[in-house]
Amino acid sequence: ITSEYTITKNKIQMKNFLMLLFSASFFMLTSCKEDKKAQETSKMEHVMKIHDEVMPKMGTLSKLVGQLKPLADSLGPESIEAKTMKDLQNANKDMMDWMQSF
Repeated sequence: ITSEYTITKNKIQMKNFLMLLFSASFFMLTSCKEDKKAQETSKMEHVMKIHDEVMPKMGTLSKLVGQLKPLADSLGPESIEAKTMKDLQNANKDMMDWMQSF
């Protein structure tokens, strides 16, 4: 009877240990996912903050290109105005490409 009692007691202890191990593992995995989600949220907030600062300036880029175009056309493709206009157009394109790939 003592041997049977010891075996049953050991089984119960092992079962309790496994349940504790499973529970601890579950909580650790759940906790890690929450941390990762919080980091992703933080990164997204950072990206959106920059986006919100830059996006209103996109209209300014378009206006500047419009102002430079007549000068660039009359002065030629090697003029500073033409090169500046091209740089502004590239900045606009890069922003649009980034937004599409985001």
